[in-house]
Amino acid sequence: MRERFRSPTAHFPLNTAPFKINFSKLINFAVPDTIDNRAINKGAKLSVFKKHENLTLAIKSAQAIGCQVVNMDSHVLSEGRKHIILGLLWQIIAVRNAY
Repeated sequence: MRERFRSPTAHFPLNTAPFKINFSKLINFAVPDTIDNRAINKGAKLSVFKKHENLTLAIKSAQAIGCQVVNMDSHVLSEGRKHIILGLLWQIIAVRNAY
């Protein structure tokens, strides 16, 4: 019975492999041609530096399309802070709806 009434945020799957959010693709979907695909580091096994570079590119692009990114950097997103990630995600969706 206890399993049915767990907190919905107890196992939030933002950091698990199938649920990782690719903010660069999401921003390009919201506002087309914001990020050049050649600027995104791709590969099966990226180093930590390349991952942070992709996240920094996504944050700067989100700021360029009108999202407020106060006190947000690549480390915050890579740590998986739920309220920050969901706030940025919500803002990108709001920009998409306004676009």
